Amino acid sequence: MSRYRRDLFPVSIFHGSVDQNNDLKKILMPLINRTKNHDEVLEPPSGWSTNNLKTSFSSEKVNKYVFGNGDNEIENKIKSQYIKTLDGFFDKNWQIDLSEIWFNYYENGEWQEAHRHISSGLGQATHFACVHFLSFDPENHMPLRLLDPLSLHRALGFEFDSVKVSEKIDLITREGDLVMFPSWLEHEVLPGKSTPGNPRITVAFNVTVESYGDEQDGDDDE
Repeated sequence: MSRYRRDLFPVSIFHGSVDQNNDLKKILMPLINRTKNHDEVLEPPSGWSTNNLKTSFSSEKVNKYVFGNGDNEIENKIKSQYIKTLDGFFDKNWQIDLSEIWFNYYENGEWQEAHRHISSGLGQATHFACVHFLSFDPENHMPLRLLDPLSLHRALGFEFDSVKVSEKIDLITREGDLVMFPSWLEHEVLPGKSTPGNPRITVAFNVTVESYGDEQDGDDDE
């Protein structure tokens, strides 16, 4: 009888890069810098456990100003770049709803607690969370950390040393990279060092898959 080991139930994440990141930086950085001290950005949303992270998550006004309001040149430029990157992740014809988009601005060692993106601010279910590293220095900025969703279950069992896995994975990323992962996967950013004049800026957005191949609204194709 042959013996083998098989790893079951993997969690897939998707990692690519935005082709025209420098162009997006030229468009977005001035807008982000103008709004990063807005009252609605300086105050983290209710329910967040972060310290003084600057985020536009809960400000519709700021997000419309930065990322575009309706069918305009800025919004089309941003979405076209993201859609092009996401297209490399999907293996069938697809259509998505990009339900929310916001920026996070780290400059003084800010951190963000472990969290998920299971639903949007409007209560809409989301399938994937996406993070674009718009301004990122891997030598000085903290990486995005992903947490093992099975860690509690593993703690109740026994594993051989040869199959043990880390409960926390720090993604190796560069400026311009874009990662997509299941919205239920916990992730966090640990406190970093102060980097005045060299902020860590990410653009986050949620994705709901409306069609995939012959499937509609996430229904299984049976």
